[in-house]
Amino acid sequence: MVFLKTNAMRRLINNRLHTWMLLSLVIITCQAMASESVREPITIELKFADSAFGNERFVLKYWHQLVGVSTSSFVVHDEVVGVRTDAGNFRFRVYPSSDQGYFSLGKEKDGYFEHLLYHYLVESGDSVLVVMNESNAFDEVYIQKQWSTYYDGFRNFKSYRPSFFGNGSAKYQCRYSTDSLSLRLSDGKEDKSRDESLAILAGYADKIAPHTYERLRADIVGKNLLEKYRMFSWDVLSLAKKKNGYATIKQIHEMGFTKNSQDSAWINVAVNSPFYLESMLVGLPYAMITDSMPTPERMLKQIDGGYSGLIKDRLLCLLLLTYRDRFESQATVYRQIQRVVRNEGLQKMLHSYSQKFLQGAPAFPFELEDADGKLIKLADLEGKLLLLDFWFTGCSGCSHFFMETLSTIEEEFRGDNRFEVISISIDQDRKRWLNSVDSKRYTSEEAINVYTNGDGSAHELIKFYNIESYPTIVIIDNKGRLYGIYHQGQVSNATIRAMLDPV
Repeated sequence: MVFLKTNAMRRLINNRLHTWMLLSLVIITCQAMASESVREPITIELKFADSAFGNERFVLKYWHQLVGVSTSSFVVHDEVVGVRTDAGNFRFRVYPSSDQGYFSLGKEKDGYFEHLLYHYLVESGDSVLVVMNESNAFDEVYIQKQWSTYYDGFRNFKSYRPSFFGNGSAKYQCRYSTDSLSLRLSDGKEDKSRDESLAILAGYADKIAPHTYERLRADIVGKNLLEKYRMFSWDVLSLAKKKNGYATIKQIHEMGFTKNSQDSAWINVAVNSPFYLESMLVGLPYAMITDSMPTPERMLKQIDGGYSGLIKDRLLCLLLLTYRDRFESQATVYRQIQRVVRNEGLQKMLHSYSQKFLQGAPAFPFELEDADGKLIKLADLEGKLLLLDFWFTGCSGCSHFFMETLSTIEEEFRGDNRFEVISISIDQDRKRWLNSVDSKRYTSEEAINVYTNGDGSAHELIKFYNIESYPTIVIIDNKGRLYGIYHQGQVSNATIRAMLDPV
């Protein structure tokens, strides 16, 4: 009996010991996971030295994961509206999921996002005050780069020069200094811009961490390569029409770009820069060129077989975002890339993209008010091919798109009950919107004319599709699924014809 009691007690003690060990292991694991996932918040505060912009709406956009700058609107990100402090400043707070990310800061006006800071590197724990001092720094020299969104901040706030203070501010000041240098150099001076910008960066070596230094270096090299490729693309347009033109293009590319390529060890670090990664993808078709430019499908095969690890994962994701509407089957390519990509953060990014922007994703279930106050719902329009045209009063590009393209589409498909144009204004003022409808400069009486219910560009439909420029055209198929998102020059009568009567 004593023996039985002793064995029972031993079993009880062993069971409790195992339970305690398991609980301890769970607690330790949870603590480790928490320490890995929790990052210090980021605080950015914007101060204007004068009283300007006091009533404006400033917004900070933060990307936890960014593979390219030109495709950032197709990547899910956080948007934080500036909160006014007692001192009258705009304060933004972000809770990052990684040590490094990128943010843009700007002012929302008439549907546009007017950049002040464009895709700046930001790190966990940054607490930076941006002071905008009045300055006449924007002079005629700066007009050199009018074409580039990268330099919008200089034009949008041309009477001000920012200074940066606080924890993490050195990298911001470095970035602004290199941008100021590049802006003053004319097109064709990209190598000079790169070298002088890297010299500026070297002066900050003792003020920033080594991994931050390398990321900024990659941003600088990538940004200047993108500008160089932009200039090269004009030569490509003319050379492609000539005899042996593609061979010449490849030769020029090898002489002007690949000879300056970096070592593979550094590239493994540099691909975390959205600027450098995008320059790699932009250069890929020129490196692959034969008797024609390679198709996106060929580029996918090249990336899949020619790269590995994180470089491969990031390039594949950027390829999907960049060439989304040029694949023969976007859904097939998405599934193929999803199977290949191993990085968890990129997997999440792909999933978010598929829920909103992938061809075939359920369209946003909008409910918008027409001129008579009636709610127009997506659900009531199922069975029709829909062209949603987003515009606002005063947008010259919107007027041009309607006059030159949309009006001809309406004329060709007039009376076709399978097709409908939904003209969506982001005007906040209802009377202003109705006056513009009556002017027939932006829309016609044949369209279903609605507006974003007084919410302007802050409406949930605009935010869902991350619409930042106008006109933007969204096409929804007859089953209520997204077909594509386009800009001026990308939609024509043939686009609609092919969807209504596919071969």
